[in-house]
Amino acid sequence: GFTLNATRSETSLSQRFYDVLGDKKRHPSTGFEYALSLIFSQFCTRTDLYGFSNNGGGAYHDTEHLMQNSHNSEFESWVLHYIMKYHEKLGVCVYI
Repeated sequence: GFTLNATRSETSLSQRFYDVLGDKKRHPSTGFEYALSLIFSQFCTRTDLYGFSNNGGGAYHDTEHLMQNSHNSEFESWVLHYIMKYHEKLGVCVYI
C-alpha cells in the first residue's frame, strides 16, 4: 500500500503520481504533498487550495517567485483539478 507520510521503505501518494510520469528527474513539491495528505485524510469536509497554477509562477508572499524545475507545476495543477472535478465527495476547490 501507500502512505501519505512515507518512510524510507514506503512510497508517498504524491510520489506515486509522479512515478506514473516516469520522469525520475522531478519530484513532488511540498505543497502538493501536503495538499494530498489533507484531502485524503478526510479531516476536513472541504479543502480550498490556492496557488496551484499550471505555470508555476507566483506565491502569495512573493509574486516574482517561480517553482523549481525539479517539480512539475502543470502536472500537480492537473491532478488537483482532476480531483476537484471528478471526485466531488472529497470537497476540493482549487483557485488559481
